[in-house]
Amino acid sequence: MRRLISLIAALGLLSISGMAVLAQPVEPQPECRYFEEIGHNLCAPFLGYWTMNGGLPVFGYPIAEAADEVNPDLGEELLTQYFERERMEHHPENAGTSYEVLLGRLGNEVLLEMGRDWFTFPTGDPSDEHYFAETGHAIGNEFSDYWSSHGLDLGDTGISFAESLALFGYPISEPAMETNLAGDTVLTQWFERARFELHPDNPDGQQVLLGLLGAELMELQAGPALDVIASGLDHPRGLMVDAHDVIYVAEAGTSGEDCPGVEFGSYESVCFGDTGAITMIANGEQSQIIGELPSLGAPTQAMGAHDVIVGADGEVYFLVGVGADPTLLDQFGEIGEGFGYLYTVDDGAANPIADFAAHEIAENPDGAGIGINPYRFVMLDDGSFIVADSGANAVLHVTTDGTISTIAPIPAVMVDAPPALGLPEGAQIPMESVPTGIAIGPDGAIYVGELNGFPFLPGAAKVWRVTMDGEIEVFAEGFTNISDIAFDANGNLLVVEFAANGVLSGTPDGRLVQVLADGTQTTLADASDGLLLPNGIAVGIDGTIYVTNQSLFPGEGQVVSLTLN
Repeated sequence: MRRLISLIAALGLLSISGMAVLAQPVEPQPECRYFEEIGHNLCAPFLGYWTMNGGLPVFGYPIAEAADEVNPDLGEELLTQYFERERMEHHPENAGTSYEVLLGRLGNEVLLEMGRDWFTFPTGDPSDEHYFAETGHAIGNEFSDYWSSHGLDLGDTGISFAESLALFGYPISEPAMETNLAGDTVLTQWFERARFELHPDNPDGQQVLLGLLGAELMELQAGPALDVIASGLDHPRGLMVDAHDVIYVAEAGTSGEDCPGVEFGSYESVCFGDTGAITMIANGEQSQIIGELPSLGAPTQAMGAHDVIVGADGEVYFLVGVGADPTLLDQFGEIGEGFGYLYTVDDGAANPIADFAAHEIAENPDGAGIGINPYRFVMLDDGSFIVADSGANAVLHVTTDGTISTIAPIPAVMVDAPPALGLPEGAQIPMESVPTGIAIGPDGAIYVGELNGFPFLPGAAKVWRVTMDGEIEVFAEGFTNISDIAFDANGNLLVVEFAANGVLSGTPDGRLVQVLADGTQTTLADASDGLLLPNGIAVGIDGTIYVTNQSLFPGEGQVVSLTLN
């Protein structure tokens, strides 16, 4: 049988000690090849294929035992084994042919896991001799010889086009400078089953290297580890990260000792205090920029400082919400003052600059009951603000002098009344939007995520796209109780679900979802990763994602971070 052209020198094997071993080592199995270096077996039907088609230089070590797994393209369960550079799949329907074992499309899958949609990449020149109309990309001149001189053994004479295609697949990007996981910025090109990198300073024969896509995909699929950046927070809500990686967090605080003993909206009793704060986290140290902000505590709830923005000039702005009819605050006199405003910090004191209660009472944008809860906001280039008011169910514009106007109300939807309400069969009730997340998209439009009101139906929450002219349309849907949204470094939407199973489920399961431009949704982290009742989200300039976690646990709130590779 013909020997595959050796790739040993060309691949420039990376040290196994530099890779995380993603699956636990196992004991040697009979009739298998056991690799002590990594503690895994290679057995039939993959052992023969691995050996005949280049072995260690081509595929790398096995990094997990063979196991049944659903193929992402076919939706079928296949015997699968991961290697450092590839994934092999057993297709028994092709038994006795060269296609009984097939390779995974790992270049495509790793990009998808990274949130990079290659269909949006710049395309190649159709006149290029290495252009493939199938994907719209051309193999770079630096990589074309390598691609055509290596391939799987399909029985052809020499290395045929079909054999090269079987090993690497079509190009799915143009060559471009990218920084790899080792921190090297090199000319890179992605293929369906591989990633080529050009290292011109390497010796001849080792200048084109292949990425360890099998290991990278397993690591990406394992989910990101959540690193705790800050802890001990009281009901943390929104947050932001400035250009110096300083994190600012709005703490709603806890209930105080002043409990009037009267009803407040849907709450039988509330206690007011001054325990809210804006906290700064720099170089691992936590400090308060301003404290003693208005706070309100009720069973399973805390209201107060809900979001914070620090402008380019260092000016600190924050929202203090209340989540009820603001006219009810009048019965508490001075103790009820301070809720429902946009503030700035002036010489260490809170200075109100916009009154949301006054706007709601005068305008009532959604036409429902009077209510305010300014919850999230973003700053525009002109210094004005866009605010998601979850009590008013509206997107508002606030000018630099504090003038508030309505951009658009977010509509309620009619849903079947829960049986517990005792309404006639078939009766419907309005489920309010309760907008709780806001972001400016790559297209300059406003994006708004909603929590949804009672009965808090799972899967009913949406992300809306809103223009400054008030035009509104659904951008993404199928979520449950969204608490915040943001866009990642690649322009993909990030959605934080406060309670992925619904707020009435009694479980604190949170979820962070990434939505690609084509609508594909991927869970980046959930309760199994430690995401419990998350609330706010922000993305740092280096792409690190920050989330406020355990947001209903007084004194136990956190800021956690995760990084997408």
